[in-house]
Amino acid sequence: MENEQTTQQTEQSLSQLLAEAEERGYRRGVEERLARPGVWESADSQAENQDDNQADDSFCILQGARRSIWD
Repeated sequence: MENEQTTQQTEQSLSQLLAEAEERGYRRGVEERLARPGVWESADSQAENQDDNQADDSFCILQGARRSIWD
């Protein structure tokens, strides 16, 4: 009888630990995805870099500037 209760408690704690680990993995994946630039952001930056390169090559310091959410 005690063995069955111990087994049930162990299974419950393992399932809880598994659910917590899945949640952490999901959150980590969401955060990593948010940190990467989106499809439209990378296309915009490539178009801007092409325009900058055609306009003037003397200002090479400004070519590496990245857009922020405030732009």
